[in-house]
Amino acid sequence: MEVEQSAAIGTYIRWRNTRAEPKTDFAPDSPIRQWTEYPAKAA
Repeated sequence: MEVEQSAAIGTYIRWRNTRAEPKTDFAPDSPIRQWTEYPAKAA
């Protein structure tokens, strides 16, 4: 069981990583905006 679970988790992580996209919707007051180039999405 443990080997099957580890294999399933590894398969999912590889699948997810190949489809990952950069996060671009940080909160306007997030500290991460101070060291990134993401534009604010303010209305």
